[in-house]
Amino acid sequence: MNAAVTAGEKADTTNGKVESVLGCEKAFKLTSEQFRSMRGGSEHSRSHLLVSCMLLGDPTPYRIHWPLHSQLRINRIPYRVYGRNPSTKLGANGRDDSFSVGRHCGEGRNTVILQGVDSRPFLLILSLVRKRTLSEVMQLMAPKETIEEAHARICKAVGNFTDDANGNESDDEIETLSTVISLKCPLTGMRVKSLASQNSLRYEQSYVLKRSEVDSVDPPYQPFIGLMSIPYPHRPARFVDVSGLRVFDLDAFLGMVQRTAKWQCPHSMKNSCIQRLQVDAFIERVLFLLEGTDCSEVEVSPEGLWRPAGSSDPFRDVRKEAADFQPADPPAVRKQPNFLFNTD
Repeated sequence: MNAAVTAGEKADTTNGKVESVLGCEKAFKLTSEQFRSMRGGSEHSRSHLLVSCMLLGDPTPYRIHWPLHSQLRINRIPYRVYGRNPSTKLGANGRDDSFSVGRHCGEGRNTVILQGVDSRPFLLILSLVRKRTLSEVMQLMAPKETIEEAHARICKAVGNFTDDANGNESDDEIETLSTVISLKCPLTGMRVKSLASQNSLRYEQSYVLKRSEVDSVDPPYQPFIGLMSIPYPHRPARFVDVSGLRVFDLDAFLGMVQRTAKWQCPHSMKNSCIQRLQVDAFIERVLFLLEGTDCSEVEVSPEGLWRPAGSSDPFRDVRKEAADFQPADPPAVRKQPNFLFNTD
């Protein structure tokens, strides 16, 4: 359910300014099936009733943003929507939260009321959602480039190196030299791990066990209800709408997003979204070829060739190497302590 938060009469706020009073009151119904879906099941199958608000025309896109002096009531029950000062506007890097209000609702008719003191237009959103697994989240990412597309992008970024229709190199007046690309992730301070590393080949898996089966697990793990964080491969990632060649660790980045709800490039701090997040095919293959070394920087020529930074070795072409590069799932899945309990 979406509802516009409309402006009403004027009111004096605590800072002495005159602002518009916003108000929205809506009724909604929960069917018996929807109500049951919020009460049972696992963490990833259970539904959650979320209430959130967005500023229309927000200069920082894709974020939750509540009005100033917000007062939210679910079935007349007050609900605190943020911890910041109610008279302080949200900064460019700030984020408000959505809230799960299912425990305040019942089957049948319910009401939601939002009031605030703000002159800006807002949209109140009430949605029934299910928590996505990491595999489902990663499926929302931009499709991975082919190695040819990635090579062309590198050539354009490094020196606008192109070939004409006859295969001759472009004759630019300004000659562009090679550039150095760091392979370190700004979030971890370490080199992004290669998909070929046995230590980083960790794939999503969960096991449904009965309580009587827990003691037979080797090694034994303490029983608990719910899913542990699901691991997945470390891979170099980038945002397609952010210029530059630097990458970051996909594992570390998605872990950060889970805590901060910020789809923000850790290099440029530009805000984006998951649909523009992409695995960097060029750096991924370079990391594969560098497996077993401690190289943390590579030199890339305008022709899209590369070599370890500071090395006098000949430049290498990723399109002609790593023919055995297979970013597919491993043939065997190793057991991990990711358990979802069945209480039967």
